[in-house]
Amino acid sequence: MAVPAGEGNKVRVTVALGAELLEQVRRAQPNLAEMSEQDLVRAAVWMASGQSIPIVH
Repeated sequence: MAVPAGEGNKVRVTVALGAELLEQVRRAQPNLAEMSEQDLVRAAVWMASGQSIPIVH
């Protein structure tokens, strides 16, 4: 499973996040428990934009 990057041109972003912040995202969305850190960040952006998280199987 993965969280898609969305439509349009892709922008590469490097961020540093605390492990606890990523764990909060995992707890908020139990279906993301096994996702990579990259997918968790994508999911957080989808959530922040007010959209549901599109998960690709």
